[in-house]
Amino acid sequence: MELALQIRRLRNERNLSQDDLAQTTYVSRQTVSNWERDRTYPDVHSLLLLSGLFDTTVDELIKGDVVKMEELLESKEPYKRMTRLVTGDIAFLLGGVALLALGLYRFGWGTVPSYIIFALMGGMGLALARQVDLIKSTTWPRIGRSSPSPRASRSIATSPRQASRACTLLS
Repeated sequence: MELALQIRRLRNERNLSQDDLAQTTYVSRQTVSNWERDRTYPDVHSLLLLSGLFDTTVDELIKGDVVKMEELLESKEPYKRMTRLVTGDIAFLLGGVALLALGLYRFGWGTVPSYIIFALMGGMGLALARQVDLIKSTTWPRIGRSSPSPRASRSIATSPRQASRACTLLS
């Protein structure tokens, strides 16, 4: 989306490497790479640091993405399809449990056939759950799933050298 292009363009305009940007925003270089490849979104703290570094507002930084996200969220079809799949998922799982209980205690099918039927019904329910997950991952972007980094939790420079480097990059 737009944010990935914005980060890459603004970083290149300031002649910063991904590693320089990572050090300034206290994340790993891989996280910056994921931002620029639109695999993950920066968290709020990182967006604030990016807006300060690039001398822009957070609103200007993510403006194009907000419009696209609103369009995706307003689309009702994925919700309807997921609702149907979840309903089917629950029906298969409950049906499997019911057939297991009925097969064991009411019909006298025995343990093995009852568990086989239960496993088949449960497998079909899990297949429907997987379809719901696929719809979610392809319809809505990943927001705030940046890779964890020990540096990501620090909000201030921890050494004079880091502080002077951050000031140099910001100016």
